[in-house]
Amino acid sequence: AYVGRDQAISCSGTMVLDILASSIAQGWKRPVYFAMTVPDRYYVGLKPYMQSTGMAFEVTPIRQLTQDGEIVTNTDKTYENVTKRFRWAGIDKAEPGSLYLDETIRRMVSTTRSTMNDLANMLTYEGAEAKLKAESTTAPVSAKQKAELIAYAAARFNKARHVLLIMEEKLPSKACPYSVHMGYSIAQTWEFLSEYSGNKADKERFLKFLEQETEHVGQYVRFYQSLDSSLYSRLTLNDRYVDQRLFPEMLYYLSQVSEPRSKVVIDRLMKQGVNIERSLNFLYQAQKQQAEPAQ
Repeated sequence: AYVGRDQAISCSGTMVLDILASSIAQGWKRPVYFAMTVPDRYYVGLKPYMQSTGMAFEVTPIRQLTQDGEIVTNTDKTYENVTKRFRWAGIDKAEPGSLYLDETIRRMVSTTRSTMNDLANMLTYEGAEAKLKAESTTAPVSAKQKAELIAYAAARFNKARHVLLIMEEKLPSKACPYSVHMGYSIAQTWEFLSEYSGNKADKERFLKFLEQETEHVGQYVRFYQSLDSSLYSRLTLNDRYVDQRLFPEMLYYLSQVSEPRSKVVIDRLMKQGVNIERSLNFLYQAQKQQAEPAQ
């Protein structure tokens, strides 16, 4: 039996187990869900039996955690929910600066983006896995199986692309800018998709998005660099991470995938007052530490 951290089951935990027992008695005809924003401690030990279906985790009778202990995503059901059941509040229709989004709303926008990005990433992974299996020389498949795998992969890539484009349309950055970490993560998903889909338009979207978000994060760095040593020492660990690790990494990443675009971005940021040499020095120091053998 589940017990909480105080070695006694809470009233809310009892209610959840009662609801679950009723669902089981009815043959799982009415699924039980947890909001994805609920802390793990409220899952009453059910996390191993959950699957993500969008903004909620559905309890199932099958244990299905990933090898890393993360909740798996039911890509088909999540795609159905995102593309047909999500209801959008009209952020996409607002002009820049005309709509005030407080901290709570911005967090919810970021959470929705994270869900959609995870879905696109998983769809791409499923497509890539099928494509690699179709092209495998160590475990060859029949011509019919190969055609089916290639068709499945293409369908997965199309769905991943659709999800990312819906996110850009319904939750545009002009109304609610991407958080520094989210923008970088979405750029990486676009690269993942473009790598396996072979679609030139996907590659261009990836490069444009990475360029845009590198400049966006550069504005934070410009602020950090304007602080004197006393104020800089008061920055949070997250702010320092953005300044000393994330931004230099994004600059390096952009230079690796497109040196011409990297030069354009660096030139723009330098004209805006960003000390690029300082940022690259952080990257150099981090690489040097990684290269040094452990004492």
